[in-house]
Amino acid sequence: MNANSSNPMQKIGQIKESVIVKLMLIAVIVIGLLIPAQWVQNIVKERMYRQEEVMIEVSEKWAGRQNIAGPVLRVPYIERVRFTGNRPDEVGEKLIQRYLYVAPEMLDIQADVKSKILKRSIFEVPVYNSHVIAKGHFKLEEALNKLNNAEVIKIEKAEVFIGLSD
Repeated sequence: MNANSSNPMQKIGQIKESVIVKLMLIAVIVIGLLIPAQWVQNIVKERMYRQEEVMIEVSEKWAGRQNIAGPVLRVPYIERVRFTGNRPDEVGEKLIQRYLYVAPEMLDIQADVKSKILKRSIFEVPVYNSHVIAKGHFKLEEALNKLNNAEVIKIEKAEVFIGLSD
């Protein structure tokens, strides 16, 4: 009998020095460490999604993105329009109300924007307040001179429109 193959202590020593056993032990440790790393990654993802939810929720209650358009001056006027129908005897005129839209010749907008941080649980969401002052000048006479077919111009019913996106 061979002395090397029958001694159990030698076999244990050979197993301890075996590269395959060492690689398997390293693989078990790596797999064991991947589990808590995956838990941490899941917590990070969940917090990112929750932060997005909080930002959307606070933004909906506060206000969304604001876009300002205008101002535009709307002047109603009445125009006489000729029309013809399907038959030759259906010819006539009727009065139609239309609108003249005038953009400002000069527009000066000043805005003072202030931000503050709102806190919701562990998350912080920036929100904004602004104070806007708009000054403008309309060249109404020039625009009204272009209305050749206007019967009546209702200047007293003129309105200024400012568009807000939210």
